Amino acid sequence: MKGTAIAAVPGPRPATTPVCAPRPHAPAIAPTGRNAQVLPAKPGLVLFGVHGGAGTSTLVRLLDPGYSGRVVEWRYGMPVDAARVPVLVARSTAAGLAAAAVWVTRWRPDLRRPALMVVADVPFRVPPLVRYRQRALASRVTAVIDVPYLYPLRHLDDPAQALRQRKVAAAVERVRRQLDQLSASVSGG
Repeated sequence: MKGTAIAAVPGPRPATTPVCAPRPHAPAIAPTGRNAQVLPAKPGLVLFGVHGGAGTSTLVRLLDPGYSGRVVEWRYGMPVDAARVPVLVARSTAAGLAAAAVWVTRWRPDLRRPALMVVADVPFRVPPLVRYRQRALASRVTAVIDVPYLYPLRHLDDPAQALRQRKVAAAVERVRRQLDQLSASVSGG
């Protein structure tokens, strides 16, 4: 699978569309044809926002503040290096986890299974329905990573500026360690 390009496959929805079907910007992914752009192998992560406002862009900025390219945000139609670990990103709301469930359900079995990052939308406990959906999805993804609510982000134009604060830096480091363990287990290291 190394060197295979992956891109979204637009097309009509199936006749039996689930109640929580992904929006047009979030279709299932599949390998493209012979003329697909093949990217050189670059290990790292590719984050997929499973719904609008999931926090994907913010996470990319927090996890890769130096723009090294180790963490990238997937955009519709963008080819993705198969060497990268796919990570689905959803808010900790019922709708967010419903969207994640659709993505996980439609994920192609021949592709590397994704991890799921659940981004806290408020500084409170998640609702019971969200906890249930997280547990239900846990067996279908390689890991479920909880991202805490980071209040300082509300005050800043650039999320990377929040890394100067000890609590934010510690929270991001915990998430980064979990992602590094995931990357190491996938690469066999």
